[in-house]
Amino acid sequence: SHSLRENVCGEVRSGGGFAAITGETLRALTRKYAEAYVAESFRPAQLRDKRFLYLFRRLCDTAENIVLEMAEQLAAGDFLPLDFELDISDRGGELPPLDLGGVLVEGKVDRVDGWVDGDQLYLCVADYKSGPKEFHLSDVCEGQTIQMLIYLFLLKAEGEQRYGKRIVPGGVLYLPARDKVVPLPRSSTEEEIRKARAAELKVSGLMLDDLSMLRARDRHEPPRYLPVSFKDGVPVKGVADRRRMEELDSFVRGLLLRMGEELRAGKAEASPLAHTPAEDPCRYCEYGRVCGFDAKRQEKRLIRRITDAEFWQLAQREAEHG
Repeated sequence: SHSLRENVCGEVRSGGGFAAITGETLRALTRKYAEAYVAESFRPAQLRDKRFLYLFRRLCDTAENIVLEMAEQLAAGDFLPLDFELDISDRGGELPPLDLGGVLVEGKVDRVDGWVDGDQLYLCVADYKSGPKEFHLSDVCEGQTIQMLIYLFLLKAEGEQRYGKRIVPGGVLYLPARDKVVPLPRSSTEEEIRKARAAELKVSGLMLDDLSMLRARDRHEPPRYLPVSFKDGVPVKGVADRRRMEELDSFVRGLLLRMGEELRAGKAEASPLAHTPAEDPCRYCEYGRVCGFDAKRQEKRLIRRITDAEFWQLAQREAEHG
């Protein structure tokens, strides 16, 4: 859970940081807070149930691996977790919601990481995903995958009052929050296991095209925990320079304004989006009985795939024309 990660990180910070702590200590801390959570949340009778204890042990094993993965990512660079479950709302939140002409956008950020460079604080917002997640700019065109971008740009505008430094948006990261069993021979080394798991648990997202910041995020050669492709030591994919970040900010705000105007006008038809004809976009929707859309019989909209270059051309045009 978020509280488990937050408590573990708190103890790690007081103990010298992730680079100074052992895997065994991390496992012990994870067990400590997992057991405390169970003791507070469940009745004694449940704690004596054999099936419950079996499931709890499995959950602890998964939590340990997730915490170890988080520790490896943070130990790879100089970014530090600054906030967990950061509340953005007008109901006692740590930051005010984004106000776009009366349309309030609020939510909670799983994790905010920061790196100080002089008088600037580079921020990355991280979202934990229990399933596979890939970030595509073509999804942004359709209003998909914009939640983390909203948070990032809101932090740029409002974060100085919370963190005391001028904010530079460093990027958005979608982090796997699940354990993955990989089929390997019994003779596999720890390094072979790590590489196999890393290949299955890839980080996705978009980062600022700033080599110093990217190195501060991940010092490995080549980087292990960045959603960025490098060529001859230069980032060539998965990045946006400061001008493009500004254009992306403007593009997302424009999307939200249009969404708000359409809702005010009563335009809220059931018209789900899918990446492929075979995909069922309503599979996990809790409002299926209300909306009445039948994905097997009715036609759904498909997200049009465009290249990153095409997206940036579109974002630049929108920024130039307001």
